[in-house]
Amino acid sequence: MKSPDLSLDTGRPLPLVAFDDDCFYRQWAMEVGQSHPPGFTTVMTCGSIAGVVSAVLSGLGVTLLNSRHITPEMEIMKAAFS
Repeated sequence: MKSPDLSLDTGRPLPLVAFDDDCFYRQWAMEVGQSHPPGFTTVMTCGSIAGVVSAVLSGLGVTLLNSRHITPEMEIMKAAFS
């Protein structure tokens, strides 16, 4: 997920907004996601869904979220690793 206003350079690692080290989505991004260029670089970690959503909507970076947390203002990135 990302803000529609966030421009990404797909030649560089994607800026990741994530939960702490125990989060499944962050673990996936740092393990499996790194094997698919451009990979990720963590720009922010936060312990709350409200903080992650706010950071993404403000254009700080991308995130991986459960569908129940997706808002209409977010853009779904279906082809990030094509």
